[in-house]
Amino acid sequence: MKQPKYTDFGSTSNEAACDTIECISDIISMENKQEIKPSGLFGLCIDESADISSLNQLSTLIKCIGPDKQIHSSFLDMRPLSSLGATADNIFATFVEMGKDQDSNLNNLIGICVDGASNMIGCRHSMTSKIVEKFQSVVIIHYCAH
Repeated sequence: MKQPKYTDFGSTSNEAACDTIECISDIISMENKQEIKPSGLFGLCIDESADISSLNQLSTLIKCIGPDKQIHSSFLDMRPLSSLGATADNIFATFVEMGKDQDSNLNNLIGICVDGASNMIGCRHSMTSKIVEKFQSVVIIHYCAH
């Protein structure tokens, strides 16, 4: 797990807001790990967004079969992208880092759902094309409710 940052959460700066999101993300992720671990195969929904200060973030939702044999959808992770921005390479690197931080076996990933942005689902050089290169059995789904 990442080393926590200590920020003045009473501040309204962009950094404080991002640190607050990261802190909440870490807590929710820890709670969800217990549910996700035993499920084996899973699918992800990933989206990249930029806030008003142009900070790019990657949010991830997971869908898996829980211990109760029911399908569960839950928040998995939200993290800022590095200063390299929302490039396919940077999003993919952040995705792999997230998988390691979550102790997720990305070989168990069976599907991924993304929006239609070229950096996410473009046929030549996108995050999903890089995922399919590394994990050939992953099904890519374009969601249009965006």
